[in-house]
Amino acid sequence: MVHRKFLWEAAAVLMSYSLAAGSAAPVVHYDLNEGAGAIVRNRAGAAGKGRFRGPVAWAPALDGSGILLDGATNSVFCGPMPELDEEKGMTLLVWFKSTHPLGLRTVASAENPESGEGWRFGIDNNRLFSVLPPNEASSGWSDGLWHLGALVLRGREVREYMDGELVRSTSLEKPVRLNAGAELAIGSLSGRELGGFHGVIDDVKIYNVVLEADRIRQEFRRLVKALQNNPELEFRRGMILRTLAPAAAQREQLSGRLSEKYRALASRLAAVPPAARGAELEQSTRQLDSLAAEARTLRNELDKERLRRLGKTSVRTSFWGNRTAEVRLPLVWGATALDNIFSDRLLPDGEPVNRIRLDACRNEYEPGQFVISSLDYRGPVRLKLNALAHENDPAAKLTELTANFVKEIYASQNTVGFYRNPKSPLLRPAPATFPDMLSNDDTTMLEPGRSQPVWLTVRVPAGAKPGLYRGRVEVQTMFGVQPLEVEMRVYDVALPEVPIFRLGTWGSARLLANLAGFAEQPGFRDPRYWTLFEKVLRNMKEHRAYNFGDPPLWEIRNNIRITDDGKGGVEIDYSTFDRFPEMLDKVYGKGNWRVMSADIPLDAPLYGRDGKVKYNPFGRIQDLRKRYWNFDDPEFNAFAVKVLRNLVRHLTEKGWIGQFQFIYRDEPDPVMFANGRHVYKHLQKIAPELVYMNTLTHTGLIEGYPDVDIVVPAWTANEGMDAAIRNATAAGRRAIVYNNFSSYLDRSLLCTRTMGAILYNLGCEGFNQWSWAWSWDKRSNPYQDAFVDGYGPGEGYLVYFDPYTTEITSSMRWEQLRETAEDFDAFKLYEKLGGDPRRYTGRLGRDMVNFETDPQRFMEVRREFLADLEKLAAGRKN
Repeated sequence: MVHRKFLWEAAAVLMSYSLAAGSAAPVVHYDLNEGAGAIVRNRAGAAGKGRFRGPVAWAPALDGSGILLDGATNSVFCGPMPELDEEKGMTLLVWFKSTHPLGLRTVASAENPESGEGWRFGIDNNRLFSVLPPNEASSGWSDGLWHLGALVLRGREVREYMDGELVRSTSLEKPVRLNAGAELAIGSLSGRELGGFHGVIDDVKIYNVVLEADRIRQEFRRLVKALQNNPELEFRRGMILRTLAPAAAQREQLSGRLSEKYRALASRLAAVPPAARGAELEQSTRQLDSLAAEARTLRNELDKERLRRLGKTSVRTSFWGNRTAEVRLPLVWGATALDNIFSDRLLPDGEPVNRIRLDACRNEYEPGQFVISSLDYRGPVRLKLNALAHENDPAAKLTELTANFVKEIYASQNTVGFYRNPKSPLLRPAPATFPDMLSNDDTTMLEPGRSQPVWLTVRVPAGAKPGLYRGRVEVQTMFGVQPLEVEMRVYDVALPEVPIFRLGTWGSARLLANLAGFAEQPGFRDPRYWTLFEKVLRNMKEHRAYNFGDPPLWEIRNNIRITDDGKGGVEIDYSTFDRFPEMLDKVYGKGNWRVMSADIPLDAPLYGRDGKVKYNPFGRIQDLRKRYWNFDDPEFNAFAVKVLRNLVRHLTEKGWIGQFQFIYRDEPDPVMFANGRHVYKHLQKIAPELVYMNTLTHTGLIEGYPDVDIVVPAWTANEGMDAAIRNATAAGRRAIVYNNFSSYLDRSLLCTRTMGAILYNLGCEGFNQWSWAWSWDKRSNPYQDAFVDGYGPGEGYLVYFDPYTTEITSSMRWEQLRETAEDFDAFKLYEKLGGDPRRYTGRLGRDMVNFETDPQRFMEVRREFLADLEKLAAGRKN
């Protein structure tokens, strides 16, 4: 009887919880439908208003608006959590769309930073986490889709739900405290500027009751009426469909074997669910990767059949003139500089054309590309480049043509770091080879069943006669010559000799010194190093790359000696430091360069009058390192101000005050960039023109310091970053974009053509690329997938120099940068002549995927722009 009574009482308790959950209203509800402003309002309960920490950014959501967070500088703090009845438990419901798979990405939290008590919920390296550690068995939640996350807590019991389905249910060793004295934070850890969310968050509800699975499932179905197609799967499926496009177009004419293969592959492709997520997403991705490999094989077989119909033959004869066999010659066809040509792609989707069409202004380098496809020819190939002659004046010619064979590089994995969406798509899944322009050889060996792309560049002198030029390139094999027609339109517009757009690259003095023959890091006093460095700078200038990077400064800082003069000041030996800007003055001319940092003296040790080191930032003692950056230490603070004043005086005397820029950082790293605000404060008093800001992904720093220039990463941030850049430049602030754009091995290597438009739209002034291995010669660094700058295969890029002549052997990379400057300068010239460049830049830079999937469309828009630019220039002359 007692046992039966206990069961009835337990059932009554469970029923009361169930009834409460069924009718419960949230005690906290931030629907985030304000859509503007820095305040978010609680629609239920006693919790106060929430306020943005950092920049304010909103985005459309499933129902109304949501907050757009950049993962670093902005989140919403909502004040103390209301007291909850811990006996009743708690349920958190929150909608989120995560677009960054790496790092701790907190969706919501109320955890006391001192005691660690309370709760958190979010994504950690793409895996779900809460008061429990990340779930190894459940990943893929940073997939760019809307998800409903739910965290249910009562005592020691924890449940995690995603999209209405239970993920984990666990009993902890001790109860979770719901009243831990913590603030509610949306998009970061409570009370701390860490664990920032990257993406959009919407509709945060907290119940003081345990919601059952059916109620959570109903909440998910309330807004998600139909399954969302995964954008990654959609792109991969589209990539396969594009590979199979020729087979689909002629499926009725395919041979029996190819027809059967195509139908089977298409059927399996249709069976892959497009709305997969979590573990299903991984399975679908693997299926599509397998289908992509099969599609490439099928496409290659189909291209071979097409080549048999298109290819020409040559008769092979013996020494005595007897006919021995017929040899099918390789096919040569034209492409654009935006086409990604893989060696297993023998033909374009449509009919191949035996012509290259180029368009350029005067004083410009214009790239093009053509392809040599071999069905069964194996042997050497040479190129003969003939001058292009003006159609109305044969004496007017373009004679500066260069070409190199595009080689391949292997990547064991695709670039990691950012969620790959259709704006920055994969070209093909790794492991795979990707086109890489690191060879300047004019010969190669063709292999049967493979294609060989060739990169062609034509230099148009400033004094070139406008009009149409024609000529041809000859592909020479052992059995004959295949010609390719080249047609080039030169528009009657000359780009400026000195670029408007500042452009440069970062590098390494150590690597450059290796080429000069130094076995170890040099002391920068050997004249051979500076002779080589001058050659490299002149090479950069010839390629329209006006350096504003600081290749050697990080190494040179070790050679700067700062001494306490014993009189309240410091003495600094600038003799080594000055060599670099003096060389820039010599090569570029004063005022035509800018260096990204002049904070080198702060990175050097401080010596006392006795010659002993007082502060050493590179010392091995942890305390010294911490103390060096501790601006709360009055002694060090005074030292830092002395160094800054000495630096400003020196740069002023040399006339470099407007060419060096002091990097102001405010990073979370406690050692390297702590207390950047203090440096900023002192420099504002001493020399405000020296200050600009390296924001990394920190949109908050852009908006929080409106009186400094900004440096931001390229197209790898988010909508909030783009908006912050536009707002800053609209207010007259100078912006420089740097880092990893269009150089990924798993994305288009040839898409830099649009960077000029994108940077113009953002109002930027400069562009910089990482190239830590910029001075490695290809002899000492053979192709491998571990040679990039530490971010993953393809996320940096290499520039190879011949160690004897210092000529750049990776001309493609420089041409990418040069095209950026040329296009930007053309838009600025159009603006100067009275036109509205955004008529074209908006079309060119709006959707990055357009020029990767439809290069011809991009080229047509660019031709339209150049013709309009020519008309404006002609009108100004008249």
